[in-house]
Amino acid sequence: MSKKINIAFAANENYVPHLEISLYSLLRNNKEHRFNIYVLSSDIGVRSEKKLVDICNHFDNSTIKIIKLNSDRFINLKTVAHFSRDIYSRYLLPELLPSEKRIIYFDSDILVTGDIASLYDINIRDYYVAGVRDIGISKPDFNNYLNPLGLDNASYINSGVLVMNLEKIRNDDMVKKLIDTTTQYADMLLHPDQDVINIVFKDKIRKLSGIWNFQDEDRRRKTEELRSVKVIHYTTKWKPWNTPNIKRGYNRQSHELYDAYEYDYLEEFHRAKKISIITPVFNTSKVYIDDCIDSLLSQTYKNIEIILVDDGSQKETAGYLDDLAKKDKRIVVIHKKNGGSHRARQAGFERSTGELIAFVDSDDRIMANYIQKLYISIKDHRTMMSICESWDEIDFPLMAKDSQNSRVISGRNKVFYYGVVGFPGVRLQGGVVWGKLFSRKLINAVNWDNSDYQVTVDEFMMTQILSRVNRLSVVDDQLYYYRRLVATSKEFKHPKYNRYNGKPIPIVKTAADLYERSQELIEDRNIRINEDALVVRYVWMLE
Repeated sequence: MSKKINIAFAANENYVPHLEISLYSLLRNNKEHRFNIYVLSSDIGVRSEKKLVDICNHFDNSTIKIIKLNSDRFINLKTVAHFSRDIYSRYLLPELLPSEKRIIYFDSDILVTGDIASLYDINIRDYYVAGVRDIGISKPDFNNYLNPLGLDNASYINSGVLVMNLEKIRNDDMVKKLIDTTTQYADMLLHPDQDVINIVFKDKIRKLSGIWNFQDEDRRRKTEELRSVKVIHYTTKWKPWNTPNIKRGYNRQSHELYDAYEYDYLEEFHRAKKISIITPVFNTSKVYIDDCIDSLLSQTYKNIEIILVDDGSQKETAGYLDDLAKKDKRIVVIHKKNGGSHRARQAGFERSTGELIAFVDSDDRIMANYIQKLYISIKDHRTMMSICESWDEIDFPLMAKDSQNSRVISGRNKVFYYGVVGFPGVRLQGGVVWGKLFSRKLINAVNWDNSDYQVTVDEFMMTQILSRVNRLSVVDDQLYYYRRLVATSKEFKHPKYNRYNGKPIPIVKTAADLYERSQELIEDRNIRINEDALVVRYVWMLE
């Protein structure tokens, strides 16, 4: 039987992309119920508000109200680590919704994967809230922190999923006590709102089953239970959207599930744009071709076309590519005379139909969420290009980094300069076309004839692209594996001569030509850059 369920979220503007996925998962998995959705925030903008309204309108089983809060009320309350002051907004729900008796409160870093009606109906008449024990704080060491607060880890709950008895909290005037207690304990609090909810509501908290708040520490201990829980909560700073793949560890399954919901949301609401992956092939070993193509077909982002450009390979290789295309309709094969990977990329681009373009070498491979992470970065930051980190067999081993959200580099001069000297904190060469995702508009502007070198093949193509980029987004994760030691599909190996438009020219002249063309482009595009950086780049190329 359909029922009306009150739900509250709290989020700031930066967290709206994650709230979108949480809200989508809730409504997708509870279509038989009706919802009153409340979003508490001090700074959600009109554009973000429209996205949330569109989700509710799409499912047609909910109303949504954005409640704008005056952040001054929390200005004296402490914030720590990755928490913002919006965490305190749940305190105010009894006042903000004076006619409602109960509500489920969700943090915006959750996935709802099942029916929540029984959670809403739980008996809390004699309790202020119901919640799930916080597993992460259950270690004995935390007692030294909890005891001075009058708490113990056996009864301490996580505040990311709460059933709140608004009527009882309101009648007992507990909102003021929550705020006063937060001020009173101030510097003693590691998890400010959560600690205070446990302090103030102590002995009036009903414990819930862990299926309603399956936390990071749960996933360490009970991996097999992931598929049977109803709410997955991404506690700690290691979120699906900012955790490098190598650090996912015991969270891998839950993070991959989040990736799947994220893509379904993109497809259902934002018409996940078609992306063309262009891969030149010149007699590449089948072992490497298979590894490369498997990585492309395994992408979590599904709306892709894979264009394999046979650059005059032997019949065996050409036929093998045709066989691959017969097995998956997303693969298109182009056969052409040998002309180098640059002309192969041009042929692939001219055949492509995607709104965004990625280039992957046939002896390399990419992580399963490569396209999705780069696309999300472009979408969220509204840029024309995104880049990620790479690793290889020699200089760049796969390594774990601290968690970071994707970030933006702004300003054409700055973007161009970093393209020359290297992007700060990013293990990726600026002068290569792989490890990047481009809007079609950027590749359309490339003068292919002007870049037709068979050695240093990517250099001037990237110079042209970067001269048109005002904002570039960076994904701090190693998503592209470059096989540096593999000679296949690389036309030459340290030759005495380069080739430009089919004519042999000395390597020294290549560097001189590229330097001169870069200067002309800088002047034409009105880019200001220290010329010493260009000199160093082309001297390095000669070396």
